[in-house]
Amino acid sequence: MDIVFLVDMTGSMKDEMPGIHSELHEFVNRLLSEHVDFHISIVKYEGSTVENSPAESYTDWAFTMPFRGVMEAEEIHQWLDHVQLSGGEWWDPAASYDQLMLVISEFDFRKDARKVIVIITDSPAKSVYGTFWYAPDCSAATLSAIELFLKDKGVEALYSQPEKLHHLKGYFDANINPKAMVGFETFGTRISWPFRQEDINIKAGQIVDSQYLLCMEKSA
Repeated sequence: MDIVFLVDMTGSMKDEMPGIHSELHEFVNRLLSEHVDFHISIVKYEGSTVENSPAESYTDWAFTMPFRGVMEAEEIHQWLDHVQLSGGEWWDPAASYDQLMLVISEFDFRKDARKVIVIITDSPAKSVYGTFWYAPDCSAATLSAIELFLKDKGVEALYSQPEKLHHLKGYFDANINPKAMVGFETFGTRISWPFRQEDINIKAGQIVDSQYLLCMEKSA
């Protein structure tokens, strides 16, 4: 299982962040206890990503933990303990679609792994259907592009999002731009809010074939 958590870190998420980190700690421990061969990454995002290259977005240790596997569980826990950030109180939604597109295209998912992306946000996804179609920080990714990309790459999407969203003032009017609130439901499966790791079915499978290599070193 290769899984990426996309975590909104705008200011409205500040109170949620400790709980999210606690749940992610528990999720790693559950993967280990059920003997899942996993790669896990955590990406914290905010604002627009249009002006940033993928390299800039995903090599900053303060915002991204690259894929780490079974033998690096301690490093995952350490990252979660030391990186608990939230940004400013932005007036606009975060660029969730951009972040999804970059993760799908830039992350090195293993060919035979079950591929999963989990979005955790209290905001609608910034969209060309909102009030940003004219602005330089408008979302570059469209909803239809995300749907096609996920299907083509064989990636599952889950999303944790409250019923009452932040950042709606001046952004959404059902009579003007109803598609602004389409969000993630056309390509993702809703899980509980606040985020709970037990909602993620890890589908641990049986080992059907094993190979072992025994190495002996002769000392002088």
